[in-house]
Amino acid sequence: MCDLLGPQIDCFQSQFILKNPGVIGQPWHQDSFYFYFDKQPQTAAWVALSRATLKNGCLWVLPGSHKLPIHKHIPDRRPAANKGYLEIVDVDFSSRIAVTMEAGDVLFFHSFLMHMSTDNEAEERRAAMVYHYGRAGTKIKPDLPAALAANLNAVNKWVPVRRQSQ
Repeated sequence: MCDLLGPQIDCFQSQFILKNPGVIGQPWHQDSFYFYFDKQPQTAAWVALSRATLKNGCLWVLPGSHKLPIHKHIPDRRPAANKGYLEIVDVDFSSRIAVTMEAGDVLFFHSFLMHMSTDNEAEERRAAMVYHYGRAGTKIKPDLPAALAANLNAVNKWVPVRRQSQ
């Protein structure tokens, strides 16, 4: 992470993700679209707490997409979609790859990486812990409306993780 972010790193968000049987997946997106910060990119460490399989809704990634800019995201068009889900629709995803994992595996990824998950069609739950990291001193961009900035500040509590001299 230091190679990407530098020697001063903070964790700004952790998520415990449970995908129960029958839960729909999340459409193609880039995490940085949601992270409206002045310093880009961020990184994530996705820790599998259970198996992630094709049947239980593993992640899919688009290799090389971390080198692309942040794309336009539109509301998820699926009828059963979570109201907060947004999706990228202006990209060819034919070179996507599935990221199947065993419990204890870790996937590190760049916040520009386009990724999605499929529906959980298994009888088992998929569980993961995700940690999001950014450069120390990262702030919300000043042009974000105050109400949205307050919400983002309420969700993201920056915690120092690594400090080393440059």
